Amino acid sequence: SETDFASRSGEVFGKVIDFETSFELVDFKTITEKNVADIGAEELVHVEASFTEGLPGAVVFLLPKDATARIVDYMIKSDGEVEFDPDDHLDGIREAVGELMGHELTKLSERIGISLRNEIRPARLMSSDEIKEDYIGCQAAKFNVEIHYKVQDVERTESFAMWKLIAPETGERLGEMLGDAPEAGDED
Repeated sequence: SETDFASRSGEVFGKVIDFETSFELVDFKTITEKNVADIGAEELVHVEASFTEGLPGAVVFLLPKDATARIVDYMIKSDGEVEFDPDDHLDGIREAVGELMGHELTKLSERIGISLRNEIRPARLMSSDEIKEDYIGCQAAKFNVEIHYKVQDVERTESFAMWKLIAPETGERLGEMLGDAPEAGDED
C-alpha cells in the first residue's frame, strides 16, 4: 500500500541524505479535470520511472524545485542553503528517486513473485499545463515529506509535498497481481 511505501521511503531517503526523514500519505485519488489543480500551479521537478520488465507504464514523482535543490545539496553533505539550478540538481534528484524505486521494486517483486525492473528517465521541469495534459486518469498519492536535522545544535524540521503518480495501466495490472479486493481502509 502507499502507506507502506511511505514508511519505507522515509528510511531510504534518510539514508540517501543522511538526515532522519519521514513520509506521510496525506491524500490518494485519481486525477480528474476537476482535481488536477490540487497538484499546484507551480513548475515542478518531474522524475519518471518507466517499467522495462514486469509491469506496463510508469510511476512519476513530482517535487518542488526548492525541495529538490535542498535534497541534492544534502546528498553531497552540504547545508541545503542553495537556489535551484537545473544543471546542478536534476541529475542528483534522479539518483535519489532511483534509490527509492530500487528499494520499492525489490519489496514489490518479493510480494508478487515476479521480477520488476524500471528505468529512471532524466529529470526535467514540468509546467502545471503539461501535468494537466499528461496525467488525467492517473492515481495520485500525495506525501508530506519531513526532514529533521540540526543546525548549530538546534533541531529543525522542514517539510514539502511530493506527488507520486501511477499510470492507469500500471495501477490496473498491479491491482490484478496483488488481488484487487482492498480491505477496509487499505489504499493499495
